[in-house]
Amino acid sequence: ARTGGRWVGPLATDPRTITVPGPSGTTSVGAADALTGVSVNATHRRRGLLTSMITRSLAAAKERGDAVSLLIAAEWPIYGRFGYAPATRSANYTYYSRGPSAKVRPAEPGTVRQVDAAKLGELARGIHEAAGRARVGHLNRDQAWCARTLGLDGLEPTGTVPHYYVRDGADGPDGLLAWKVARDFDLDGSLGAAEVVDLITASDGAYRDLWA
Repeated sequence: ARTGGRWVGPLATDPRTITVPGPSGTTSVGAADALTGVSVNATHRRRGLLTSMITRSLAAAKERGDAVSLLIAAEWPIYGRFGYAPATRSANYTYYSRGPSAKVRPAEPGTVRQVDAAKLGELARGIHEAAGRARVGHLNRDQAWCARTLGLDGLEPTGTVPHYYVRDGADGPDGLLAWKVARDFDLDGSLGAAEVVDLITASDGAYRDLWA
């Protein structure tokens, strides 16, 4: 958006793909428009600039034949009047460390190995694409996304660097895990906490192994 010869508001979209249901339990991949990087200068708000930009953006997505427009932004309520809404807000899991079902047993065959960011960067896209074919609603991630997230190609990672693991199945890598310590495990016996940053699997065996 421009006013008086100067830029006062940006809007960007990324081309993405999304997994959609197919016939007889299969899946297919459709083109998706991903809206991001939207802002209007504080001096030019309440003038309809956001509405104008999004209206033009959605019209362009329709002309391209994109099946859906997705919002990649932190504050989704701002965009509710344009048809955007949250899909999934969170997922919580409780692990009970006692009892007959407490031990998660690894699957066979399969092995789990720890890798560095560079190695994960080589494998992540293939694992992500394989996982995406099995899950409706899955969004693709390109190599630029991996570089930004893992701190590759001269980019600096943001925040605490997680621990990275890859699961190798019978046909090659089919799962990845990134986790970091959220609360230390103290010597006095106080329980700590681990935060799972990413858990992506293309098979049931990989899901079980990485949990184990």
